[in-house]
Amino acid sequence: MFDICDQYRPVEVGAMVLPVPSRLVDPRPNRPRVLNSADVFVDRDGIVYCTDYKAGLYIMEYQG
Repeated sequence: MFDICDQYRPVEVGAMVLPVPSRLVDPRPNRPRVLNSADVFVDRDGIVYCTDYKAGLYIMEYQG
């Protein structure tokens, strides 16, 4: 997550490293248990929705 109040000097203010999924949504056999984030959407309230091809949907909120 970056603070872009100054568009010429973005500052990293947060990060999220998702855990290795315990169960995969991907039905293909012998797939590695790694994350493949696909889409990120942030709504007006600051709620972050992140989809992952193998683990599903993560819903996060920055509280910093």
